[in-house]
Amino acid sequence: MDNWGWIRSRIKHLSQYDPTIEALLDGGVVSPAPRTTQGPRLTRAPKDALQHPAIRSDPELYFALRQQYAAHRLHMQLDVKESKSTIQALSEALPVEVNSATESPAVALLTRDRCALRGLLDGPQSSAQRLQMATETLAELTNDHPAYDPLHAQILNAHIDAGHSEKALQHASDYSLTDPSRTPLSSLAYADACISSMRYQDATTTLQEFVRLLIPNHLKYRIAIYTGRAQLGQNAFQAAAMSLPSAEYVLRHPCAWEPWCRAKYTYITETDAVLSDTVRKAFAYMATTLHRRHAFWPAAMIASRLMALELRERNIAYATAAHCLLHHAVKHLAPETQVQLPLNTLESTLLQKQSTQKPLDADTARLRLSEDLSVDELFSIQRQFPGWWQVTDSVAMACSRVGYIDYAIARYEDLLPLDEPNTLRRLLPLAASHGYYAKLSSYLTAHAHIPINLRAFYRSLIAEQSGDLHGALHALTATSSNARNDNRRIELLCRMGRDRDALSCLHQITSAETGNTQAHWDRIVLATRLGEWAYVRESGYHLEMRFERDSGPIEEHWGTVIIQFPDNRPLIAERTGPATARILPVLGEDEPELHAATILFQPTVPKSPGPPIGGIFLEVLEPSRWSSFSVRGLHPGADAVRRLRSTLEQAGFSTWVWSRAHTALPDGRPMLYLAVGVPPDTPASTLFELLEQQNLEQLVWTALTKQCGTEAQHLRQLDTAHRSLGLRP
Repeated sequence: MDNWGWIRSRIKHLSQYDPTIEALLDGGVVSPAPRTTQGPRLTRAPKDALQHPAIRSDPELYFALRQQYAAHRLHMQLDVKESKSTIQALSEALPVEVNSATESPAVALLTRDRCALRGLLDGPQSSAQRLQMATETLAELTNDHPAYDPLHAQILNAHIDAGHSEKALQHASDYSLTDPSRTPLSSLAYADACISSMRYQDATTTLQEFVRLLIPNHLKYRIAIYTGRAQLGQNAFQAAAMSLPSAEYVLRHPCAWEPWCRAKYTYITETDAVLSDTVRKAFAYMATTLHRRHAFWPAAMIASRLMALELRERNIAYATAAHCLLHHAVKHLAPETQVQLPLNTLESTLLQKQSTQKPLDADTARLRLSEDLSVDELFSIQRQFPGWWQVTDSVAMACSRVGYIDYAIARYEDLLPLDEPNTLRRLLPLAASHGYYAKLSSYLTAHAHIPINLRAFYRSLIAEQSGDLHGALHALTATSSNARNDNRRIELLCRMGRDRDALSCLHQITSAETGNTQAHWDRIVLATRLGEWAYVRESGYHLEMRFERDSGPIEEHWGTVIIQFPDNRPLIAERTGPATARILPVLGEDEPELHAATILFQPTVPKSPGPPIGGIFLEVLEPSRWSSFSVRGLHPGADAVRRLRSTLEQAGFSTWVWSRAHTALPDGRPMLYLAVGVPPDTPASTLFELLEQQNLEQLVWTALTKQCGTEAQHLRQLDTAHRSLGLRP
């Protein structure tokens, strides 16, 4: 769970004791701000949350929330200043509640790795600035200050980034920073300095001391990465491969991306290992994400290593895509930083490659396209015939599959003037899924022939990422029913369900556009959730519905409806209103019971006039108070099952047969699976006694026996289920 998830779950827990705190969740104060290409935006000031008494009384929650808002304000500060190399921006972006002037730069330096990910460090030339700030702040602190160890780690990291590993080692020796139990961050930086100075044994010794400490996961991954680098330096390649965490785990901790890529690059080049698609995709994702966060220096370092690996594998097409990543990052760096990166390697390799290739004439190239060509062969044909959209499309698809999103989008943009319908069909979802909302908006503006339903869907995404949920909903309600838009509408309504402003928004839409059927259905769903029955009836009348009463909650008999649940299991329910239904089946003890629960669903609006034939589950309005148990075993015959169900239902229980004619036991004999619901005011022992009185030798009810019977009865049931029937208990 990320920080925002933990904060929200903590606040939901506190809301049991202080209901006023839940308003922070409903109002969107305590929620991750939507991302844009320039960074996130805060929709409301953090003081509403930070000043709440319940939050201030929980130090851990207060600090976590304050830290999250600091990061968001940092993004805003960077957008205003357009700065990528001023660490002071972080200090200015911190919350105003810091205790002293000394603590502000100290906290800024505590987040050194976050600074790197936010673009505050644009290369080694920033090391002197960081070193000066850390030294000046350290002089004002005592060795028991919480920032003492992180500031030393900052000094060591500044020396390492500037290429002065010896100075880092000397500083660690002067201040005795090698004991992880006392200085964990400094000790980790010391191990990094030892690796940079090829003192691998010293690094291994220091890292081994971390084993006996309780440390957070992100530090565990960095320790594993540094351990792998130390083992690589000692040619222990097998041990290094076991130490390095997989890309799946590292992707959750951005602070470990750059050192992991460095270690993985060394491992692949030293062992002649193959660059797998998984590693390639991880490198490309990390470089792309860091670039979008304005962290140009680490993005450039990762892209340069990826390009070197692609050239080593002779994958010229993928190397060109990696060079595209490097080029975008490098153009934001200072000239003295650009000198350190291999910018001309690709050009020389391409010239050598072209000199060894025999040019193809157009007829031969067309014949070859019918073959199963590699990406590099397609890339070669594309360079010779750039106007062939089929080849460019294939290269772009291959690059997007392995994470080269920027390059793939650029290739699709090359095809846009050709006005091929396949281009936009692939370009729009690619840009949307990776957060290129500015590009997405320009595509929608420039291409008027995009279908209206598709245009509405992407307009909704753009509105949502800017924080305008009402605008996102409005973009969808202006179109006819469409599977993708219906799912999108349900998602937005679920998020806006407790927001009465959303109901007001829908009221305005339905008032201005009386013929907008979908808007009326959305209004019915949201008003039902909020208990605003007047709005439900008003929209119902527009849709030609008839109600038994003119006021109060709607509880009527509207026939049956099929409800689709998230686990793809449809259930039949008795419809009690336009968007409410009561579940009929009894599920048994294997699943949470829903029998007799009232649920809210999103009706599936038919294209032709008529009532909805089904709906998608949204939430439970009134939970089931029933309990349930299963009766299963060898099918005793239809007449026996009919008599059993009649006996149980006359006693007040509810039954539901889930087995079908083809349901069989392991040996092929027909099987019965009967779920029995117990009313809320009836003890389960009553059902147990009733079943025991029946002559049901071939059926078992193990869960009910375990709860209500004796140990001997339970063992008998288990023996019958296992030996005679071959069933699980």
